[in-house]
Amino acid sequence: MIIYKIENKINGKKYIGYTNKMGLKRRWKKHIYDWKNGSHQSKLYNAFSKYGIENFFIQQIDKALSEEEMYAKEIFWIKFLDTNKNGYNILTGGFAGGVVSQEDKDIYGKNMSKVLQGRRLRSDQFSSKYIGVHAHRDSWSCCLKVNKKKYSKIFDKEIEAAIAYDKLVNYFYGPNGKTNFKTNYSSEELDSFFNEFLIKKHPRRKYPGKYLNVIKDNAHNTWRAIYRKNKKTIKTLYRKTEEEAYLALQEFINEYEKSAEINRRSSE
Repeated sequence: MIIYKIENKINGKKYIGYTNKMGLKRRWKKHIYDWKNGSHQSKLYNAFSKYGIENFFIQQIDKALSEEEMYAKEIFWIKFLDTNKNGYNILTGGFAGGVVSQEDKDIYGKNMSKVLQGRRLRSDQFSSKYIGVHAHRDSWSCCLKVNKKKYSKIFDKEIEAAIAYDKLVNYFYGPNGKTNFKTNYSSEELDSFFNEFLIKKHPRRKYPGKYLNVIKDNAHNTWRAIYRKNKKTIKTLYRKTEEEAYLALQEFINEYEKSAEINRRSSE
């Protein structure tokens, strides 16, 4: 059971909903189906028609273990994000035919306030104000689909991903494509960008350490030890420190070689 938000990339207005049977992707497809078929009118679907479905995205913001908790959390998020007055929710949330006690509302409200106190909302951490840009761990990715083929790349900064997305749009669709910023790139600049986009991969921010086959991965704030044989990766180990990764690797190699030797002798 999940609570989700649908957000307008242009004005930041949100809709809060829940689903207890279908996953997030199916729920999003159901929204789009209902909107296209005009099965019912709502502020959200009117906004779909006004701004275009491509300017909205769906995202999980919470989960629940029971229906009562799910209803109560939906009520909390609608109130917390003020999506009645400044969003696309018409009602205050909860199941119209069910009962959510005031005590449950107060309990979930207090607990969620404690969780959110002193840090940003999860939705703010993972969404982007730019078209075609999404959060990717501690980085940002731009993505554009052209004729069922996806072009994507990861960048350290959100603005870099947004600019790259604009260049992709200009490369494939020309100056009339919808971009984040006003663009005026020459055909030579776009050709050079696209060639580099395809060839040069984003560095994975792994830094070699003092031990062979042990590298630092700053993206995950950890050390990675890799054992390869015949150009194939046999085992990848993750540890907090460089020394722990090295020792774990040596231990694995010894056990692996012993096992391989036993199997070799038994087959003779």
